[in-house]
Amino acid sequence: MRNLVFAALNALAVLAPAQAAAQTMRAQSTPIVIHDAQAGGEGVVLERQQIIQRQRVTTIRAVQLQAPIARPSESGRQREGFPAGERLFGIYDDYDSWAYCALREGFFGDRLTCYLDTDDDGRLDLAKPSGAPFLGIPFFIFAEGAETRPLESPAAYSRIPYADGPAIEAGLRATLTEARTRRGETTPGRISLEFGYIVENRFIPVTGSSQSAPFTGAPVQLRVRDALVEFSGAAVRGQLGYRVLEAMPAQIDRVEMTRTVTYGTTYVPVYIPR
Repeated sequence: MRNLVFAALNALAVLAPAQAAAQTMRAQSTPIVIHDAQAGGEGVVLERQQIIQRQRVTTIRAVQLQAPIARPSESGRQREGFPAGERLFGIYDDYDSWAYCALREGFFGDRLTCYLDTDDDGRLDLAKPSGAPFLGIPFFIFAEGAETRPLESPAAYSRIPYADGPAIEAGLRATLTEARTRRGETTPGRISLEFGYIVENRFIPVTGSSQSAPFTGAPVQLRVRDALVEFSGAAVRGQLGYRVLEAMPAQIDRVEMTRTVTYGTTYVPVYIPR
């Protein structure tokens, strides 16, 4: 019995985790275009957080397939391949050449399969899985040294205007903190406006792109990303109105993507009977 206790203690010692090392990787995203939109949108804030402005976003390069691409292996959710006529968005790959990827319904935070034209003959000939997109935004892809796979049948493609390529949305979201009274003391309401990207109706805020102000009844104007929105009424859901005085102008955006990779050692316990 005593030997079994010592053996168990030894096994526990072997399973103790080793200190892991972490490395932070940084990269600039491919530039994207936030397209302009008309101002004048108005409505009422009905929820604590509500998207009140949407604008189209594309990358700075797009192509259209002239021939189909069969379903690549290990392609994440892209299990159907791509037909002729499919539009792909362009991103930089590891060597600052272009790779082309497609959006798929149901995508969020998954891997993409992208394609390269390695000899510049107007045909995509190599498939390459991407890393998981930064913040779950498909246009912000980390280039990785992933295994590439030649296409059995290279697919012809042609450039199209970037504005006609696959798109997600950028938007403005209002956050309302209603006035509260506690122990006879009233805290005024507060309204915030923040910029972010919208993927499958999910709002992903961008750090450093917000403005807020207390709301005491007088109209309040907030400016974010050169958009101007006015709020008026009462700081209560269903009673606070908004009006987009100026939409975001057309602009190029680029973010610094970061990812932390942890390296460690895994130990496998081995029982040696005495």
